Amino acid sequence: TPKKNQDGSYITIDKENIPYLVKNWYEGKECDTQSLKDIKRSVKALASLHKTMQMSVWEHYVRESLFNEYERHNRELRKIRKFILKKRQKNEFERCYLEQADRYLQCAEEALKRIEKSSYEALRSKSLEDGCVCHGAFNQHNIIIQESKVAVVNFDNWNYDVQIADLYQFMRKILEKHGWEKKIGKEIIQSYCEIRPLTAQEWDNLAIRFIYPEKFWKLANYYYTHNKVWIPKKNLEKLEKLISQYEKWLEFAESINTWNK
Repeated sequence: TPKKNQDGSYITIDKENIPYLVKNWYEGKECDTQSLKDIKRSVKALASLHKTMQMSVWEHYVRESLFNEYERHNRELRKIRKFILKKRQKNEFERCYLEQADRYLQCAEEALKRIEKSSYEALRSKSLEDGCVCHGAFNQHNIIIQESKVAVVNFDNWNYDVQIADLYQFMRKILEKHGWEKKIGKEIIQSYCEIRPLTAQEWDNLAIRFIYPEKFWKLANYYYTHNKVWIPKKNLEKLEKLISQYEKWLEFAESINTWNK
């Protein structure tokens, strides 16, 4: 909750003209991504939020359709590959990217085809009709674990969308840190479903989201929109880690639909 200053205003400007806002905050700790207990408590809190987060739609806050997003990202992946191919001298990140670009782009195109053939548009239309709200940035940094409850904070990126988008984003970040361990993924989904069971359409949509190489696109996009001459070593390490998990990632993605049998 924002707090007013002595002048009765919420915003305080310091001598360097920097604005500040003071809020009441929760005591507790961030969700520990290595603690299955914290992870399960967090995803149950998300499910509880999703059951209640519905309101009349403001068009400005409607998220882009997943089909359009995948189309745009795929164009960007092809554009980046073409850009690097034309370079005479390539750095280590660029060489590594080119070696992997075709197989990740193939996964991206497959995800786009599956979205087009799936019931996604009907699911999205129903979500917007019901005014379903997503947190938009549901990750460990925005989850505060307390002894008796879980607080979810920082709703700055909220939007209207298929709520499974929040679950996917949370799971992707957790599973990247756990080497795409299927047992952990299954327990996360089961914990969510204890509070808010998934429909058949949502199961299918979740599976499709996982076959899209989002992290590969993020790294490529960061490279293209920032300094292309000097690439942080950390980004190369992220790309190498991503590549090392390729088989386990695909195996995980293809297994999700079998869990709903």
